[in-house]
Amino acid sequence: MFLQKECYTTQQSPIQQTIVHVQGPPPSQALPALTNLFCWTGIGQLIQGRVIAALLFASAEAVAIVSCWVVVGFFVWPLVRILAVIDAAKYNPNSPSSGGALLALVTACVAGVTATIGLVFVLVAGSAAVTANLGSGETRAARIPQAEEHTTDKTPDESLIADTMEEIPVDEPEEVAQPIVEKKELEAARKKAEAKAAAETAADDKQGVTYTFETKDVIRGIKRALEVRLSGKVSKERLEAIAMELKSSDGSSYDRTFIGYYIPGMKSGERAWATTHFNPRLEVRILGLSMEDESRLLKAPSDPSRAVIGVWIDEVFGRKVTVFYKNGKLFMEDAFGDDSKSEKEIIETKSPFGRRFDATKKSKSGDHWVIDVDKNLQLKDDEGLFSTSRMVKYNGPSSEEGRRAAGFRTWTSIAGTTIEARFAGKRGKTVTLEKRDGKKIELPLEKLSDEDQAFIAAKQKS
Repeated sequence: MFLQKECYTTQQSPIQQTIVHVQGPPPSQALPALTNLFCWTGIGQLIQGRVIAALLFASAEAVAIVSCWVVVGFFVWPLVRILAVIDAAKYNPNSPSSGGALLALVTACVAGVTATIGLVFVLVAGSAAVTANLGSGETRAARIPQAEEHTTDKTPDESLIADTMEEIPVDEPEEVAQPIVEKKELEAARKKAEAKAAAETAADDKQGVTYTFETKDVIRGIKRALEVRLSGKVSKERLEAIAMELKSSDGSSYDRTFIGYYIPGMKSGERAWATTHFNPRLEVRILGLSMEDESRLLKAPSDPSRAVIGVWIDEVFGRKVTVFYKNGKLFMEDAFGDDSKSEKEIIETKSPFGRRFDATKKSKSGDHWVIDVDKNLQLKDDEGLFSTSRMVKYNGPSSEEGRRAAGFRTWTSIAGTTIEARFAGKRGKTVTLEKRDGKKIELPLEKLSDEDQAFIAAKQKS
């Protein structure tokens, strides 16, 4: 009886065996979790047979990726993937309620909120951009007629403005009726200005001023830079005509065209004598001395108290440079096109490159001037040549004016002998003279002619 009862209590039915099997340990979900981590989100749920959860996670990640361009997606995308990995790892096929339906739903909600925020951001930014474009279109449209006076081809910016203005009605101001007399005066002034421009252009052509140009830099559709070599100076109106010719010489369209003009004696790389930049409207600027300014400066009356060494024209800085002696001291004067002037004291020193001049107050960069073999005045510093000024007049040391400029004169003794030297000083009744070779000699004052003694007396008074 005991044995039968023991067998009876240990024997299990098929239903009990099934229950024990179902309640055993769940299978590992490492593969679906890793698949979600390294592959597209939702594939892990698809391996587990959860189609709806897979679609939800995949859609959430797609929305997060799209919203990355509004920055928010960069924070939501990793969150969606992490939730998908956790959902797949915690899933138990023996307990369907342990699935990640709730996580999938939360993820979808987060992605939906992200997309909504991104959409609102895009709409607000787009509305602001459209408003700004329309406002700038009306502002720039007022300047279009001025640009069309100088240009024939529309730039992309102008085309955009024109298209915008066709769509947006702009109230045109009513034309104020002008008196007939005033209209006639304005018309007469306009015709006079046109006649003057035509006459100046004709004068340039009569002088035979020609030009050549070289392309320096081109970025298709954006900018074009040209360097023009003129055979001489031209008027502002002639520069405008040349600019229009050069702009139309290239069939391509550019947002900006930059043109620099150089006259004889100027080197490439220096500041141009003039520019005509389409930026995008045409702007004509003469940076050096115009023909009128140069003529006026050169015709200015000279100071009789000066002993002039030379006169030069500096096109880089737009000035006339004069080096002269006055009261035994050496000076340099800069006269500009606006009639302003500046003057500084200089000293002459020896140089293997020619006559050299340094300012008494030396600059930190070592600025100095040298008269080269062509009698042009070079401006140099410690790094080398900076600019070259064109010679207008030069009185060399051998010329009478040059001798006077340097202070040299012919001295005559009472015995009739002569010597060429310059006055170096007087001590008591002894006169010191400096010869061209730099040697100094001393002579008794009474041994000099009456003219020389009068010259020394005048020197002492000045």
